[in-house]
Amino acid sequence: MQPPLCLIEEMGATSQIAGVGAGIGGWFENTNELKVMTYQEAMNSKDKVKWRKAVEEEHERMVKNEVWQPVERSTLPDDAKIIDST
Repeated sequence: MQPPLCLIEEMGATSQIAGVGAGIGGWFENTNELKVMTYQEAMNSKDKVKWRKAVEEEHERMVKNEVWQPVERSTLPDDAKIIDST
């Protein structure tokens, strides 16, 4: 996914760095400093309290902005694609 060009120009950075900074809110000299984690790894890390808080805040934003609408599975067509939280 490419960040908007105006963001890249505003930051005076490459698209790779702009995407990293915009995505996680941090500034890194090199994207090699980042380590991809699974949810379980994050919850088992020394920063698990911070990760948990970030997850809860993001969920609250999604609820507030009505990002999704819960529906009963029984009301969906047979070929509906289900997005599961597990």
